[in-house]
Amino acid sequence: MTVDSERVARYLADDPDPDDRARLAAWVERHDEASLEAAFGDALRFGTSGLRGVPIVPPTDAAIEARIADERPTPRPVRVAARVSAPTADDVRAYERALLALHGGVARTPRLRVAYTALHGVGARRTRALASALDLELLEVPGQCEPDGLFPGLPNPNPEHTPSLQALRTLAEASGADLAIAHDPDADRLALIAPGDDGAYWTYTGDELGLFLADAAMHATSDARRFVLATHVSASALGHLAATRGVEFESTATGHKWIAARRAAREASGARFLFGYEEALGYAFPTPVYDKDGLAALVAAVAAFRACRARGETPDDALARVARSIGLVRTRGLSVRMTADARARLEALERAPGASFAGRAIARVEPRAEGGRPFGLVLSDGLRVRFRPSGTEPKLKAYLERTVAFAEGMGYRDAVRALDDVLGRDAVDVTAALVD
Repeated sequence: MTVDSERVARYLADDPDPDDRARLAAWVERHDEASLEAAFGDALRFGTSGLRGVPIVPPTDAAIEARIADERPTPRPVRVAARVSAPTADDVRAYERALLALHGGVARTPRLRVAYTALHGVGARRTRALASALDLELLEVPGQCEPDGLFPGLPNPNPEHTPSLQALRTLAEASGADLAIAHDPDADRLALIAPGDDGAYWTYTGDELGLFLADAAMHATSDARRFVLATHVSASALGHLAATRGVEFESTATGHKWIAARRAAREASGARFLFGYEEALGYAFPTPVYDKDGLAALVAAVAAFRACRARGETPDDALARVARSIGLVRTRGLSVRMTADARARLEALERAPGASFAGRAIARVEPRAEGGRPFGLVLSDGLRVRFRPSGTEPKLKAYLERTVAFAEGMGYRDAVRALDDVLGRDAVDVTAALVD
């Protein structure tokens, strides 16, 4: 076996995840060297995150990786940078003022009924205070709004995981809530559920909510040097919308540390930051927090919803208006386990894409580029696919995107359903091309 068997045995003994243990034990039993090599062959890499407020970007990330790879004892204690310190009471008050400022001049009426879950995390206490300040009737999912690291009753404490939002959806439907909001356990991400133009409650995708919040931010401002940011794996829609509104746009490498770094650089030149996001439900705003922030996202979502009402719109009306301007853009992500075979297929595809992929002719290749832009393909039927190894798991991720014209009079949710059905079939084809 090319991987150290003692190392595998130690990992098996320490792994708390029964599914991981079973999978690893099966590989060992059948001497599956390719899968073991894919799982253990690479050193730990720095993911897409970083210390809060201190984005870990080159050359710091490379230096940390080098220390991880160096098995010698650390010669001296690792000291946190002097500019990182615990927030003071004044810091907290300034943060709270910045959050409420995101509501801007939008009237705090009508009173909104908001269903809420913290997914057994830490978001509820601050959310209750914000609800009081914003005149919200907050309805909490019973049993999910106090911290509990065992996450009882949740299959996965991740707001991207639809089954984990079922209790929230049930509460929203039963109470006739205007909005339903979920924070992830550390309250830096946010999911939104709201009634659609068909009367049903819909869970917004990360890209959909990002576009809704960006549209609201652009409506509320008029500065000459406004800018917005999104990561390469997010939908192309924000860049198209920004171009129609005279707002600068930049696409960054994956992870909010890159959004924070580019925000800081542009602000230093005098530009005004409006909004930044990544499709995994992470949203950043012009507050003292240089990172994604679920509490700020809650205030911004409430303000955007009320602003829509003041214009006689629903959130779906706002998204339909944007779609008539730039086209309806829908995305879908998928991931496959990064086995040696999947890695080889991706490397071969990038080296020599050939004439076709997933049963379609390749119309254009988007090569990997400086700044973290991933390798991608645009296929003859309009499907765009971008590929990226996960920064935190042994998985290969693919990001699928389609854009279609959206005409006056079309029902937004009807059009979304139709395009999502197409993307579902695309996902089957792309998965087969990567693993079959």
